[in-house]
Amino acid sequence: MSDLLTVVIPTRGRETLSRCLESMLPKYHDGIKPEIIVVADTYEPLLSNVEAICSVYEVKYFEVNVQTHNWGYPQLQVGYDIAHGAFIANIGDDDIYVPGAFT
Repeated sequence: MSDLLTVVIPTRGRETLSRCLESMLPKYHDGIKPEIIVVADTYEPLLSNVEAICSVYEVKYFEVNVQTHNWGYPQLQVGYDIAHGAFIANIGDDDIYVPGAFT
């Protein structure tokens, strides 16, 4: 692990994922580039646009074959397990980052 901040985002493929990722961009201007991990919160293949959105924002994307949603908890655990950050936070794909929330 490093001093890096990791943010884990479980997604159901909502259109709000782009807004969520866009809200993370101010962190880049604060001199912190968080590792962002998006994990599919569904057992159905997500639309290919989720993969494309993650590619645009240069974030890691994983699909996990979990047969229950459980509010994203199994998917969060997957993100936590692969995170490289010394500090880990999570937000939903329908949430936005508020500047100063991780400081």
